[in-house]
Amino acid sequence: MGFVTGGAEKLRAAEKIAKERKLRIWREYQENVSSGPTGLKGQSFNAITMEIVNGDALVVKSLADGSLKKIFLASIRAPR
Repeated sequence: MGFVTGGAEKLRAAEKIAKERKLRIWREYQENVSSGPTGLKGQSFNAITMEIVNGDALVVKSLADGSLKKIFLASIRAPR
């Protein structure tokens, strides 16, 4: 078994190349493509709260298309 020397930058570069060329475990890899409210960091959308799941998650219904989305709040400590 070989060992990699030279730090994490070599590993990150190799991973990037493998993703671009779709090699081995990356053959079905797709870049993050956001559609709808998911992944809208720092942006807003109009919705109605349908359910409060727990201390850091809720289900909302989008006013634009009527789809239900589960939203997780970041940096919130859920109650025990």
